[in-house]
Amino acid sequence: MNIKKLTEGVKKRQPDKERQLYILLYENLFKVPLAYCADKEEARGVFNYSMVDIFKNIIDAEDEQSLLKWAYRILKNDCIDHVRKKATYKKKLLYVESDNAESYTSNDAISNLNMDEILQCISQLNDTHRLCFVMYELDGMTHKEIADKLNIKVNTSKWYLAEAKKKLRTIVLNEGITYYPKLKLTH
Repeated sequence: MNIKKLTEGVKKRQPDKERQLYILLYENLFKVPLAYCADKEEARGVFNYSMVDIFKNIIDAEDEQSLLKWAYRILKNDCIDHVRKKATYKKKLLYVESDNAESYTSNDAISNLNMDEILQCISQLNDTHRLCFVMYELDGMTHKEIADKLNIKVNTSKWYLAEAKKKLRTIVLNEGITYYPKLKLTH
């Protein structure tokens, strides 16, 4: 696929090029909103919302990799904004003060699941827990970056992550999920 012609066609609002770009991004990036959202329908809504941004602001990309990286950033930021707005609307943000940062634990059980099982388990978390978990574990953000992005305190981010991991452990045990080879969750 010629990416340069594809992006030029999208800039000219050619429906066939827009469709090709949509399919390319869907096949490569739909897992992003699946990780952030509670269900597939919500993920589709966020993905489609991001596609409008992507179509409006399409860049001149030389290759598929640079186009995917650019689109990934837009999609990830739209996912974060969506979950944050949803959480703010529901007034569910809980601010926790704690100076005991060492009490937070990690969970290696999650790294032993396959991607479908991981997304299924993550989707069962509430919005703020899911958001912090995905930003930290899947996107590799630091607690400081998460706190800045969500306008919360660093220790609140750590607490949400610890709570998400506790809930995920319970979900994994309740689902009876067995061991799978470790998967790398980065892109």
